[in-house]
Amino acid sequence: QEALKLGGRLADSRDLPVHLGALIRVNLSEALYNLGRWDEAWRCLEELDDKCDALGTAGMLNQRCWIMAHTNRADEAFKFRDGLSLVDHQRSPASLLRP
Repeated sequence: QEALKLGGRLADSRDLPVHLGALIRVNLSEALYNLGRWDEAWRCLEELDDKCDALGTAGMLNQRCWIMAHTNRADEAFKFRDGLSLVDHQRSPASLLRP
């Protein structure tokens, strides 16, 4: 619980670039759905579309897909999965894309 609170405070920090705060939100969403808190996980991803860089966008779409798939909304999950192919991976830092 404490880690979730800390992550929320970090994500909302004005000291971070917007895209890093968004990436923290994507990671918070993953932590919440791993706890079975699907609705909270989804809310973490709201309003991130214009705040993420390419890496954050890929993570956000992946999280949305995962949430939809695990809450019996397969058709919606496919929509988010298909969106992953549209992410401009060239905008991601090269060091983050290397294996």
